[in-house]
Amino acid sequence: MKLTKAEEEAYHSFVHTPTQANAAFVAMSRSIAGSRGISTGSKVLDHYVIPTRPGWVRYWLARPGEGKTTMLRTIAMTEARRLAMEKRTDTHYVAHITWEESIDGQELYYQMGRSYKAEDFWRGKVPMDIIKKDSAKRPSIPIYMLGQSMHRSHIDSKPMTVGRAIDGLRAVYKIEGKVPSLIVADYAQEIEVEMRAGTKRTEQVIQGTRDLIAMAINLKCPIELGVQAKQDSLKTKPYPIPNQESIEWAFFIHQKVTNGISLWRPWVTHKDKGPKFTIDDVEYNVSPNIMVAKPLKHRPGLLRKILPFELNPDGLIIKDIMRIP
Repeated sequence: MKLTKAEEEAYHSFVHTPTQANAAFVAMSRSIAGSRGISTGSKVLDHYVIPTRPGWVRYWLARPGEGKTTMLRTIAMTEARRLAMEKRTDTHYVAHITWEESIDGQELYYQMGRSYKAEDFWRGKVPMDIIKKDSAKRPSIPIYMLGQSMHRSHIDSKPMTVGRAIDGLRAVYKIEGKVPSLIVADYAQEIEVEMRAGTKRTEQVIQGTRDLIAMAINLKCPIELGVQAKQDSLKTKPYPIPNQESIEWAFFIHQKVTNGISLWRPWVTHKDKGPKFTIDDVEYNVSPNIMVAKPLKHRPGLLRKILPFELNPDGLIIKDIMRIP
Protein backbone atom coordinates (compact mmCIF):
# COMPACT_ATOMS: atom_id res chain seq x y z
CA MET A 1 0.00 0.00 0.00
CA LYS A 2 1.42 3.36 -1.01
CA LEU A 3 1.93 5.93 1.74
CA THR A 4 1.00 9.56 1.39
CA LYS A 5 3.81 12.09 1.69
CA ALA A 6 2.58 13.12 5.15
CA GLU A 7 2.37 9.47 6.30
CA GLU A 8 5.86 8.73 5.00
CA GLU A 9 7.33 11.77 6.78
CA ALA A 10 5.54 10.88 10.01
CA TYR A 11 6.72 7.27 9.86
CA HIS A 12 10.38 8.15 9.36
CA SER A 13 10.36 11.07 11.79
CA PHE A 14 8.27 9.85 14.72
CA VAL A 15 7.54 6.09 14.62
CA HIS A 16 10.15 3.99 16.46
CA THR A 17 9.90 0.22 16.28
CA PRO A 18 11.06 -1.71 19.37
CA THR A 19 14.45 -2.21 17.72
CA GLN A 20 14.77 1.46 16.80
CA ALA A 21 13.64 2.65 20.25
CA ASN A 22 16.18 0.36 21.86
CA ALA A 23 18.93 1.63 19.54
CA ALA A 24 18.04 5.22 20.54
CA PHE A 25 18.29 4.28 24.21
CA VAL A 26 21.67 2.57 23.78
CA ALA A 27 23.01 5.56 21.84
CA MET A 28 21.88 7.91 24.62
CA SER A 29 23.37 5.61 27.26
CA ARG A 30 26.70 5.65 25.46
CA SER A 31 26.82 9.45 25.70
CA ILE A 32 25.95 9.39 29.42
CA ALA A 33 28.22 6.57 30.60
CA GLY A 34 31.35 8.03 32.12
CA SER A 35 30.15 11.61 31.63
CA ARG A 36 29.36 13.88 34.56
CA GLY A 37 26.95 16.04 32.56
CA ILE A 38 26.63 19.80 32.91
CA SER A 39 28.11 21.12 36.16
CA THR A 40 26.53 23.98 38.11
CA GLY A 41 29.98 25.07 39.26
CA SER A 42 29.21 23.92 42.83
CA LYS A 43 30.34 20.57 44.24
CA VAL A 44 27.44 20.63 46.70
CA LEU A 45 24.78 21.34 44.06
CA ASP A 46 26.33 18.77 41.71
CA HIS A 47 26.23 16.20 44.55
CA TYR A 48 22.53 16.66 45.25
CA VAL A 49 21.17 17.58 41.81
CA ILE A 50 21.10 15.26 38.80
CA PRO A 51 23.20 16.89 36.03
CA THR A 52 21.51 18.18 32.89
CA ARG A 53 21.83 15.83 29.90
CA PRO A 54 21.40 16.23 26.11
CA GLY A 55 17.74 16.79 25.27
CA TRP A 56 16.90 18.02 28.78
CA VAL A 57 15.60 21.43 29.83
CA ARG A 58 16.14 22.55 33.43
CA TYR A 59 14.72 25.80 34.75
CA TRP A 60 16.06 28.17 37.42
CA LEU A 61 13.25 30.07 39.14
CA ALA A 62 13.80 33.38 40.94
CA ARG A 63 12.29 36.79 41.52
CA PRO A 64 13.86 39.76 39.70
CA GLY A 65 17.28 40.64 41.10
CA GLU A 66 17.73 37.38 43.02
CA GLY A 67 20.41 35.63 40.98
CA LYS A 68 18.64 33.83 38.16
CA THR A 69 20.65 35.39 35.33
CA THR A 70 23.92 35.28 37.30
CA MET A 71 23.38 31.57 37.93
CA LEU A 72 22.86 30.93 34.21
CA ARG A 73 26.00 32.89 33.34
CA THR A 74 27.97 30.93 35.96
CA ILE A 75 26.83 27.59 34.53
CA ALA A 76 27.73 28.82 31.02
CA MET A 77 31.17 29.97 32.16
CA THR A 78 31.79 26.73 34.08
CA GLU A 79 31.05 24.68 30.95
CA ALA A 80 33.16 27.04 28.79
CA ARG A 81 36.11 26.66 31.16
CA ARG A 82 35.71 22.88 30.96
CA LEU A 83 35.71 22.93 27.14
CA ALA A 84 38.86 25.07 27.17
CA MET A 85 40.58 22.81 29.72
CA GLU A 86 39.70 19.69 27.72
CA LYS A 87 40.83 21.37 24.48
CA ARG A 88 37.44 20.90 22.82
CA THR A 89 36.87 24.48 21.68
CA ASP A 90 37.53 23.52 18.05
CA THR A 91 34.39 21.37 18.05
CA HIS A 92 32.12 22.63 20.86
CA TYR A 93 30.90 25.86 22.44
CA VAL A 94 28.31 27.26 24.84
CA ALA A 95 25.40 29.27 23.41
CA HIS A 96 23.79 32.08 25.41
CA ILE A 97 20.43 33.21 24.01
CA THR A 98 18.85 36.49 25.02
CA TRP A 99 15.36 37.15 23.67
CA GLU A 100 14.89 40.88 24.24
CA GLU A 101 17.93 42.31 26.02
CA SER A 102 20.91 43.56 24.01
CA ILE A 103 23.93 41.28 24.15
CA ASP A 104 26.23 44.29 24.54
CA GLY A 105 25.52 44.55 28.27
CA GLN A 106 25.34 40.78 28.80
CA GLU A 107 28.83 40.44 27.33
CA LEU A 108 30.36 42.41 30.24
CA TYR A 109 29.94 39.42 32.52
CA TYR A 110 31.85 37.10 30.19
CA GLN A 111 34.93 39.30 30.15
CA MET A 112 36.93 36.63 31.97
CA GLY A 113 39.62 37.80 34.34
CA ARG A 114 38.62 41.46 34.13
CA SER A 115 40.26 43.65 36.75
CA TYR A 116 37.22 45.82 37.48
CA LYS A 117 33.75 45.41 38.97
CA ALA A 118 30.54 45.58 36.97
CA GLU A 119 29.28 48.52 39.05
CA ASP A 120 32.38 50.58 38.25
CA PHE A 121 31.94 49.78 34.55
CA TRP A 122 28.33 50.94 34.49
CA ARG A 123 29.30 54.13 36.32
CA GLY A 124 31.86 54.86 33.60
CA LYS A 125 34.79 54.71 36.02
CA VAL A 126 36.89 52.14 34.13
CA PRO A 127 39.52 53.55 31.71
CA MET A 128 39.21 52.33 28.12
CA ASP A 129 42.79 51.02 28.02
CA ILE A 130 42.02 48.66 30.91
CA ILE A 131 38.81 47.46 29.20
CA LYS A 132 40.70 46.75 25.96
CA LYS A 133 43.51 44.93 27.78
CA ASP A 134 41.13 42.67 29.68
CA SER A 135 38.83 42.06 26.68
CA ALA A 136 41.75 40.60 24.72
CA LYS A 137 41.25 37.40 26.76
CA ARG A 138 37.60 36.98 25.74
CA PRO A 139 38.05 35.20 22.36
CA SER A 140 39.53 32.20 24.16
CA ILE A 141 36.27 31.63 26.04
CA PRO A 142 33.89 29.56 23.82
CA ILE A 143 30.62 31.33 24.64
CA TYR A 144 28.62 32.44 21.60
CA MET A 145 25.95 35.11 22.14
CA LEU A 146 22.66 34.92 20.20
CA GLY A 147 20.50 38.01 20.20
CA GLN A 148 20.31 41.58 19.05
CA SER A 149 23.04 44.12 19.74
CA MET A 150 23.47 47.88 19.51
CA HIS A 151 26.67 47.14 17.59
CA ARG A 152 24.51 45.82 14.75
CA SER A 153 21.61 48.23 15.17
CA HIS A 154 22.02 49.39 11.57
CA ILE A 155 20.80 45.97 10.44
CA ASP A 156 17.02 45.62 10.12
CA SER A 157 16.84 42.48 12.25
CA LYS A 158 13.74 40.61 13.34
CA PRO A 159 12.92 39.62 16.96
CA MET A 160 14.84 36.65 18.34
CA THR A 161 12.74 33.47 18.37
CA VAL A 162 13.50 29.82 19.09
CA GLY A 163 13.33 29.11 15.34
CA ARG A 164 15.86 31.83 14.54
CA ALA A 165 18.11 30.61 17.37
CA ILE A 166 18.06 27.11 15.85
CA ASP A 167 18.89 28.54 12.43
CA GLY A 168 21.80 30.46 13.94
CA LEU A 169 23.19 27.43 15.75
CA ARG A 170 22.91 25.29 12.62
CA ALA A 171 24.71 28.02 10.68
CA VAL A 172 27.58 27.87 13.19
CA TYR A 173 27.90 24.16 12.48
CA LYS A 174 27.90 24.66 8.70
CA ILE A 175 30.40 27.54 8.82
CA GLU A 176 32.67 26.49 11.69
CA GLY A 177 31.93 22.79 12.23
CA LYS A 178 31.04 23.36 15.90
CA VAL A 179 28.07 22.20 17.97
CA PRO A 180 26.80 23.53 21.32
CA SER A 181 27.50 21.44 24.40
CA LEU A 182 25.14 23.67 26.39
CA ILE A 183 22.52 26.35 25.73
CA VAL A 184 21.49 28.90 28.36
CA ALA A 185 18.41 31.06 27.77
CA ASP A 186 17.07 33.90 29.86
CA TYR A 187 14.22 33.98 30.43
CA ALA A 188 11.20 31.82 29.53
CA GLN A 189 8.55 34.52 29.79
CA GLU A 190 10.41 36.69 27.25
CA ILE A 191 10.47 34.11 24.45
CA GLU A 192 9.07 35.65 21.29
CA VAL A 193 6.57 33.36 19.58
CA GLU A 194 5.15 33.84 16.10
CA MET A 195 1.43 33.39 16.73
CA ARG A 196 -1.83 34.97 15.60
CA ALA A 197 -2.71 38.44 16.80
CA GLY A 198 -4.53 38.55 20.12
CA THR A 199 -2.88 35.42 21.51
CA LYS A 200 -2.67 35.55 25.31
CA ARG A 201 0.77 35.81 26.87
CA THR A 202 0.23 32.54 28.76
CA GLU A 203 -0.33 30.73 25.45
CA GLN A 204 2.85 32.27 24.07
CA VAL A 205 4.87 31.10 27.08
CA ILE A 206 3.42 27.59 26.69
CA GLN A 207 4.32 27.49 22.99
CA GLY A 208 7.77 28.95 23.67
CA THR A 209 8.43 26.23 26.23
CA ARG A 210 7.34 23.55 23.76
CA ASP A 211 9.67 25.04 21.16
CA LEU A 212 12.60 25.00 23.60
CA ILE A 213 12.01 21.35 24.53
CA ALA A 214 11.92 20.43 20.83
CA MET A 215 15.09 22.47 20.33
CA ALA A 216 16.92 20.54 23.08
CA ILE A 217 15.89 17.22 21.51
CA ASN A 218 16.63 18.17 17.91
CA LEU A 219 20.04 19.68 18.71
CA LYS A 220 20.88 16.89 21.22
CA CYS A 221 21.88 19.59 23.67
CA PRO A 222 20.90 20.44 27.28
CA ILE A 223 19.25 23.79 27.99
CA GLU A 224 19.44 25.78 31.23
CA LEU A 225 16.46 28.14 31.31
CA GLY A 226 15.77 31.17 33.47
CA VAL A 227 12.19 31.55 34.73
CA GLN A 228 10.68 34.60 36.42
CA ALA A 229 8.85 34.17 39.75
CA LYS A 230 5.98 36.28 41.01
CA GLN A 231 6.59 38.81 43.76
CA ASP A 232 3.90 37.22 45.94
CA SER A 233 6.28 34.28 46.49
CA LEU A 234 7.83 36.48 49.21
CA LYS A 235 5.08 35.11 51.47
CA THR A 236 6.31 31.50 51.12
CA LYS A 237 7.09 29.87 54.51
CA PRO A 238 9.40 29.12 56.31
CA TYR A 239 11.70 30.81 53.76
CA PRO A 240 10.65 33.11 50.89
CA ILE A 241 11.86 30.61 48.30
CA PRO A 242 9.65 30.60 45.16
CA ASN A 243 7.82 27.34 44.41
CA GLN A 244 6.29 26.02 41.21
CA GLU A 245 3.06 27.90 41.91
CA SER A 246 5.12 31.12 41.82
CA ILE A 247 6.01 30.76 38.13
CA GLU A 248 4.80 33.89 36.41
CA TRP A 249 2.17 33.21 33.72
CA ALA A 250 2.71 29.48 33.28
CA PHE A 251 2.73 26.47 35.60
CA PHE A 252 3.06 24.58 32.29
CA ILE A 253 6.82 25.22 32.38
CA HIS A 254 7.14 23.20 35.59
CA GLN A 255 5.05 20.37 34.18
CA LYS A 256 6.95 19.93 30.93
CA VAL A 257 10.66 20.52 31.60
CA THR A 258 12.95 17.82 32.98
CA ASN A 259 13.63 19.40 36.37
CA GLY A 260 13.72 22.74 38.13
CA ILE A 261 15.54 24.59 40.90
CA SER A 262 14.38 27.62 42.84
CA LEU A 263 16.72 30.41 43.99
CA TRP A 264 16.51 32.82 46.91
CA ARG A 265 18.86 35.70 47.69
CA PRO A 266 18.57 36.48 51.44
CA TRP A 267 20.27 39.86 50.96
CA VAL A 268 17.15 41.11 49.14
CA THR A 269 14.62 39.94 51.73
CA HIS A 270 16.50 39.61 55.03
CA LYS A 271 19.26 42.25 55.19
CA ASP A 272 17.06 44.40 57.48
CA LYS A 273 16.13 41.47 59.73
CA GLY A 274 19.58 40.79 61.13
CA PRO A 275 23.12 39.77 60.12
CA LYS A 276 22.36 36.04 59.99
CA PHE A 277 19.74 33.53 58.87
CA THR A 278 19.39 29.86 59.84
CA ILE A 279 18.87 26.76 57.68
CA ASP A 280 18.73 23.30 59.25
CA ASP A 281 20.10 24.70 62.55
CA VAL A 282 23.14 26.19 60.80
CA GLU A 283 23.67 29.96 60.82
CA TYR A 284 24.80 31.80 57.68
CA ASN A 285 25.75 35.43 57.20
CA VAL A 286 23.41 37.64 55.24
CA SER A 287 25.70 39.04 52.53
CA PRO A 288 25.16 40.16 48.90
CA ASN A 289 26.65 36.98 47.39
CA ILE A 290 24.89 34.35 49.52
CA MET A 291 22.33 32.32 47.59
CA VAL A 292 19.99 29.48 48.53
CA ALA A 293 18.83 26.77 46.08
CA LYS A 294 15.89 24.38 46.48
CA PRO A 295 15.09 21.58 44.00
CA LEU A 296 11.48 21.82 42.84
CA LYS A 297 11.22 18.99 40.33
CA HIS A 298 13.60 16.20 41.17
CA ARG A 299 13.79 12.84 42.87
CA PRO A 300 11.44 12.85 45.94
CA GLY A 301 14.18 12.74 48.59
CA LEU A 302 15.55 16.09 47.43
CA LEU A 303 12.38 18.15 47.27
CA ARG A 304 12.82 19.45 50.81
CA LYS A 305 16.58 19.97 50.60
CA ILE A 306 17.74 23.57 50.93
CA LEU A 307 21.26 24.29 49.68
CA PRO A 308 23.11 27.55 50.50
CA PHE A 309 26.17 28.67 48.53
CA GLU A 310 28.11 31.82 47.66
CA LEU A 311 27.84 33.20 44.11
CA ASN A 312 30.33 35.77 42.82
CA PRO A 313 28.62 37.78 40.02
CA ASP A 314 31.87 39.38 38.84
CA GLY A 315 33.99 36.24 38.62
CA LEU A 316 31.06 33.88 37.86
CA ILE A 317 32.40 31.44 40.42
CA ILE A 318 30.54 29.52 43.13
CA LYS A 319 32.04 28.96 46.58
CA ASP A 320 30.51 26.15 48.61
CA ILE A 321 29.65 27.03 52.22
CA MET A 322 27.83 23.77 53.00
CA ARG A 323 29.51 20.43 53.58
CA ILE A 324 28.64 17.26 51.72
CA PRO A 325 27.79 14.57 54.34
